[in-house]
Amino acid sequence: MHHSIKRVATRYYAHTSGRLPPKSLLVKQADRLKRSQGHDGEGSHLMISSLKDIASMFQASSDTPEDEERELWDHRNHLRQLIEGGELNRLLQDKFGLKSPNQLMSTALLISQFPKLNNQQRDLIQEAVTMGPERSWREIAPYMKQLQFYFSFGSFGPRHGLPFDTTHRPLDFTFIPPSQTTDNGKIKVHKLNRNQLVDLYSITNGRKNIFNNKSLDLGSRCVIWSAILLAMMVALQERHLKEDPDAKVNVLERRND
Repeated sequence: MHHSIKRVATRYYAHTSGRLPPKSLLVKQADRLKRSQGHDGEGSHLMISSLKDIASMFQASSDTPEDEERELWDHRNHLRQLIEGGELNRLLQDKFGLKSPNQLMSTALLISQFPKLNNQQRDLIQEAVTMGPERSWREIAPYMKQLQFYFSFGSFGPRHGLPFDTTHRPLDFTFIPPSQTTDNGKIKVHKLNRNQLVDLYSITNGRKNIFNNKSLDLGSRCVIWSAILLAMMVALQERHLKEDPDAKVNVLERRND
């Protein structure tokens, strides 16, 4: 009976639409299958209810998107309740050593411990980062700015190795003098001199080493040396054929054979 239900449901679904069935529908069917074990007399009712559920997903009044939106909303409300209950502060204290809201977390702990967080812990931090966008930047706690920065750039990337400071401008800020603004469209725009710009390639020792290092990596060296070795072998073979006429005869004789 169960196999026939699966075949009918699969056949009806395959001829009707190419999209996957919603999660709520699969949960309902699994629940009915569990309850129907040991009750063969209810097989016909199970088939009818399953077909009704499959048909409901193609109706205009289907509530599947609403169910998914409601689940997402409930999940966000649950995360906000945990944040208001102090779960976020306990997590940041245990994992990243946060001692005060006015201080920054250890960058080393943030890089090493963040990938080890489970999905619920990551969702908790991400929800806290996205909460309160109407607040001014000055009102946001320093550790929260640090988390926002981490979510934007991650552990590595173009700003890897730069210190995180909320009181000064970033080291890789392009312009040394502040930019001037004007409402007069007749003022000519000019380029800044080199001494008015920040050399982004040499602001840290790590960047200096990367851009000043002109040696090839291991993979490139292997490819180049393999090509050189192959070229030398071919050149030696051609030279041997030119110097030994009998070698050419032997090759031709072998081909004729």
